[in-house]
Amino acid sequence: MKRVLVAIAAIAAVVIAACGGGEQAVEITSATQIVRFGSTPQVEIEPLTLNRPLEQGGRFLDLLSRIPSTAENRRSLWINDFIPLWEAWRALGASRPVHEDGPGAVDDFFDDLAVNRTGNSLFARPRMPAPRISGFDIIGGIVNTFDFVGFDQRHVDGSAIAGPSGNPVEIVVGDYHPERTAEALAACGECRPHEVVDYSGLEYYSWGEDLVGDLDDHFAPPLFDHAGRGGRIAMADGVAMRALTTARMESLLDASVNAVPTVDEDPDFALASAAHNAAGTYSAWFSNLPFDVEDGARMAINFDSNLRLGSTIETLLMAEPLQAYDLISFGWGVDTAVPYGVLVLIHSDNATALRNADLLAERFRSALVPDGGEAWSSLIDRAEVGVEGRAVIAKLFPHPDQALFTVNHFQFAYGLAVYE
Repeated sequence: MKRVLVAIAAIAAVVIAACGGGEQAVEITSATQIVRFGSTPQVEIEPLTLNRPLEQGGRFLDLLSRIPSTAENRRSLWINDFIPLWEAWRALGASRPVHEDGPGAVDDFFDDLAVNRTGNSLFARPRMPAPRISGFDIIGGIVNTFDFVGFDQRHVDGSAIAGPSGNPVEIVVGDYHPERTAEALAACGECRPHEVVDYSGLEYYSWGEDLVGDLDDHFAPPLFDHAGRGGRIAMADGVAMRALTTARMESLLDASVNAVPTVDEDPDFALASAAHNAAGTYSAWFSNLPFDVEDGARMAINFDSNLRLGSTIETLLMAEPLQAYDLISFGWGVDTAVPYGVLVLIHSDNATALRNADLLAERFRSALVPDGGEAWSSLIDRAEVGVEGRAVIAKLFPHPDQALFTVNHFQFAYGLAVYE
C-alpha cells in the first residue's frame, strides 16, 4: 500500500519549471504589453512577470508536434514536463534512477522519497494528469512495467494525452528504445500474447480488439488497463506511443512521419504553448471548446447535479463575462518554491485580448465559483495579468492553505473564462 500512495503522490508534485524540446516557428504579434489594474483587499492584481521571453520552443511545443491535429484531439489535451519533477527530487537528494539500475530501482526511489525526503511538502501540490503509458498514473503505483516493456516512470521526460477520455492517444518522450521493449516482451512469460502489425513500414504491438476488455486481464502485463484492455503500443528512439484502437494508433504513426498535420501547426495552440513556456508552466490542459455562459453553466451542472441552469447562469453573470476567444489553457507552475496557476486565453486579435484582460481581472475580484458558491477571492491572494499579442496570460497565486489546488481545470474555464 505504501508504494501505491507514494506513486500517487508523485504525480501530485509541483516543481521548478524548466523547458526544452524541438524548434517550431511561432508568430508573436507584439511585444509584451503590461495591463495594470487597481487592487482590492480581496485579490491584488499586479503586472505580469514572465519567467522568460515569450518565444518558440519548449517541451510543450515538442509534444504538440507529435499529436495529430484532429477536432477531437484539439478539444482536450494535457501536457506535462517531467524534467522539473526530477530536478526537484534531485535537489532533495533523491537521484533519478537510470535504466541500468534494474527493475526494482523505481520502487526503491519512491520508498526513499516517502520515508526520508518529504519535508518540503512536495506532495501537497496539484496533480499532473498523465497517460497510462507513463507509469505516473494510479495503475503505475500498483504494477511496475520495467520487466514487461523495458521502461517505467524513470524513463519519462514529458507526456501528452489527447482526445476523448474513453479513447485517447498517449505519448511519452525520454529514454525509450525499441530494442529494449522487443527484448522485454520476448522474455516476458506472463505477458498476454501480442501481434506485431506493420503499418506502411512502421510496426506496432497490438493486444485484442478495439476498446474491448476482459476483467480477467485487469492490470495484466504488459500494459493492460483497469478495464482489461491491452490496446496498441508503438516505439521509436526517444518516444513511446499508446492508443486503444487501431485507427488512433495509426494516426500517431502518421504524425510521427509528418504524414498528417499536427497540433503545433495550429497557430493558436503554438502561441498558447509559447505563453506557458514564458510563464514557467510545467503541466497544462489545452482546449478549443467554447465556454460561453450557457456552456459554462452546463459544464458546472455536470460537476454538481444539485445546480440548476437558470440560477447557475445568474451566478456566472454576477461579474461581466469575457468577449469570445478561440482557445483556453490552464496549467500549473512554480517560482522560487511558490506554486501558482496559469490561465492562457488566445484571441483573434490584440484588441479583444486587451479588453478580456480587464474583464478577467474583474472576475478575479468578484466572480463566484458556481458549484461551490465561494468567491475566487477566497482562493486567490493575487493575480498577475498581462497581454502578449493575441494572448492573455494570468498567473494565479493561492492563499497559504492552497485551496486553489483543489479546483478542477474545468472550473477555471466555466468559473472565470466564460464569455458572451
